[in-house]
Amino acid sequence: MSLRRFVYLVVNDTRRRDFPLRRIDASRLFFPKGSRPPPAVSPPPLEDARLPPPVIRFSPPITDTCNGDMEFMLLGGSKVVAADHTGRCVLYDPAARTVRSLPELSAPKFMAAALPVGDDDLYILDKHFHLNISRDDCFDALIFNEDEGDWDAYSFPPPPYADTYDPNSQRFRAHIISYAVVGDGRGGSSIWVSKEGLGTHSFNVGTAKWRKVGDWALPFWGPGGYVREHELWFGLSADEDDGVVCAADLTERRQPAAARVLWRDPPTPPEWKGKSSFLVHLGCSRFCLARFFYIVRPGGMPCIKFVVFTGLEVERSYGGGEELHMVKHRSHRYSLVNKLIHWVL
Repeated sequence: MSLRRFVYLVVNDTRRRDFPLRRIDASRLFFPKGSRPPPAVSPPPLEDARLPPPVIRFSPPITDTCNGDMEFMLLGGSKVVAADHTGRCVLYDPAARTVRSLPELSAPKFMAAALPVGDDDLYILDKHFHLNISRDDCFDALIFNEDEGDWDAYSFPPPPYADTYDPNSQRFRAHIISYAVVGDGRGGSSIWVSKEGLGTHSFNVGTAKWRKVGDWALPFWGPGGYVREHELWFGLSADEDDGVVCAADLTERRQPAAARVLWRDPPTPPEWKGKSSFLVHLGCSRFCLARFFYIVRPGGMPCIKFVVFTGLEVERSYGGGEELHMVKHRSHRYSLVNKLIHWVL
């Protein structure tokens, strides 16, 4: 994977009722090539930065029954797929500065897991099931047709755990918290999804069939991404506090090796309340860790909302050892005004 130049930030602008997309220059999160960051005993200070203007805004349809929800996903490392609450999709290519329509999904997706396979195919799975959502339409894919030069939409069978209904709580237990794309060693790929109590299930993209891999769960909270340079999957830890990055080997068909913690974000001030985190692989062993916070003001005043972007780089131990560790580069803080939902791609 080549080094990505930008990280994409999408937020819900509640004042304008649309979704502006901004491109954050990833190079600003890292020290120049050849110069090492200051020692860990004296970490670089948090720098306040200004958000760049939006490069495009997505305006969803607003109806009596919906305020215009949207989902945003990354395809091929640079293209952004936006899907509205009707299932309609568009693709925005910032490099070409173009927008094109995509086939409609079989049903809208909410809090979806986006799983890119290769450079052109995107598999989309509902992470949560609700009583009013058909589980038969929870899993779709946008697959590129090379002969026609366009994408086709496919709907696949729901995962085996889709109907694990708990009569005591009157809720479906079948929501996943971790997922990854794993090669099967024969030139193909499988999609792994999991949760404690449900185990790990695998979908083979070649045969379009599900199977249960094991009763264990993947170690990630959210997506685990494969980094070819280290032949490991990296993600946010499901077993640790927020802001902890770990890596695991998923090449075994049995339970994967225990995850290795590579980075633990320093403690934040007590008034900072964490909302969510994202880990974005930029290529060449570099990552962007994005953490969203808010501070509640006294007296009912509006809270302060902001996001902190941190540049992290994976290195091998000095002296040519095989042990990996993460080096922190720069951290930038961006304030968010009139913003609610957010994606970092």
